[in-house]
Amino acid sequence: MKKFFVLSSVALFAALMGCAGPAGYHGVSATTGAIYTALNVPSGSSSGTSFHSDGPGFTVMGPVDAEGSCTNILGIISTGDTAYKTLLDKAKSGGADTVVDVYYDAKILDILGLYCKVDLRLWGTGIKWKK
Repeated sequence: MKKFFVLSSVALFAALMGCAGPAGYHGVSATTGAIYTALNVPSGSSSGTSFHSDGPGFTVMGPVDAEGSCTNILGIISTGDTAYKTLLDKAKSGGADTVVDVYYDAKILDILGLYCKVDLRLWGTGIKWKK
């Protein structure tokens, strides 16, 4: 009976870690702790693209940034905003049609895989397509 209880507890803990943990969140790949994780993680890749002048089919409107936060509880309840829509809306309010060269910083807090919060800050370049 004791062996069954121990194995059941380990299986439950492993299942919960897989449900609510931040691993793989929007490209974030970082080492996570089984009990507690608090990390600041930059974009998984950086772009070498530079939009300092107009291109053949677009006009550069300028840099934009936005912040958002997502929360996951028990791997069952997820709420929040990853900030991309906010970034796009901000660019559109400045006259842009879309955002290119988007990158981010993520701040991850995870406790026992039962509670996970990811704060995101996004940056990008707003462009307007020429017609």
